[in-house]
Amino acid sequence: MRPSRVLLLLCAAALISTFLPLSASVQVRVTSEVANLRLRPDIGSAIILQIPRGTLLLTTAKEGDWYLVSVRTESGRTETGYVHESLVTPLAPQVEPGPAEQPPPVTRPEPQSRVPEKTPAPRKPSSSFFSREKMFSINLAGGLSLVRGGDLNLGARGVAAFYQDSLSASAEGSVAPVRFGYAGGADILLPLAEKISLGLGVEFLRSSRESTVLLRKGSEKYSYTARPSVWDLPLRALIDFAPVAFLHLKLGVEYHFAQAGYFYRWETTTGWQEWTGDASGRGLGVYGGLGLEWPLSPVLSLVVDLAGRYAPITNFSGIGTTIDSNGISAEEEGKLYYYETRIAGRAPYALLLIRSRVPSEGGVYNPRVAEVDFTGLALRAGFKLTF
Repeated sequence: MRPSRVLLLLCAAALISTFLPLSASVQVRVTSEVANLRLRPDIGSAIILQIPRGTLLLTTAKEGDWYLVSVRTESGRTETGYVHESLVTPLAPQVEPGPAEQPPPVTRPEPQSRVPEKTPAPRKPSSSFFSREKMFSINLAGGLSLVRGGDLNLGARGVAAFYQDSLSASAEGSVAPVRFGYAGGADILLPLAEKISLGLGVEFLRSSRESTVLLRKGSEKYSYTARPSVWDLPLRALIDFAPVAFLHLKLGVEYHFAQAGYFYRWETTTGWQEWTGDASGRGLGVYGGLGLEWPLSPVLSLVVDLAGRYAPITNFSGIGTTIDSNGISAEEEGKLYYYETRIAGRAPYALLLIRSRVPSEGGVYNPRVAEVDFTGLALRAGFKLTF
């Protein structure tokens, strides 16, 4: 037979053996530090699982440079996929008996140059939850919030102190500042690197506190009720850094859509008077937090976050209303102002009202645009969905 025909027969046999299933029960051992089990025989295909060094795999077929193998995971589930031949070493096959006249298998010649698959560093822990590639995740959480309040609390207390000192009356109770409320929100995390993600989120904060002070002067009784309130919707962008799988450090900036409100009611035996106002403002703030994560399944985790923010906001605008028991009412549109008034020999008393222009009437001191301080903390718990 001519040499050229022999060469053609050998090449045809090698090509056929490449795409036919292996007739023997062949085992391969993982010789690299980690072998990627991929969905298809392609280096760009998705990674199903990462298999540690020394693991024995049973292969039933081979396509090009890839072995089709099956492996049993720690959870008891069997995963099937492809492993590149540069990451494993075949062991002696246990050949099933076949016809005597069957020709010996033709070994396909090794290519002269082959670029081995680059194996990424193993992730810890090596369970299937942490080894699967993740596109993005969503955090949904809610809990308690704490805000400082700023001038909003000073104004509520200042009115009570002014009435008490001007009447020289005794007081029962005190004005409670707006402090604690509730918070809830969501964050979307997009991976940038192995331990770093970009986060985009929104949160809702609300806090309100009502209190009543009773004043007595002889047989006369008076009451003062205050109810400061805040509402906030911050939008944020942040960087999430996870030094270990269960710990997340967060830092970012927020843009606040905030609202502040006040309610004062002064009541005597002959009548009453009320001042109410609602104003809205916007501003920037800084956000940071610490998060803990406990996996419940490959796509669901329990998360707990402790977050802090710095966000003093000014330039609130809105409408204020005054009404009394005689049916007289007045409405004023403008900005939220802080100013002070005095009684001879006494310390200044803080006032906070919506005014159409800077207060400048007699007895007014140190007027300025009010600052409502949303600086504080939030403790939230919820769930993380990973896709």
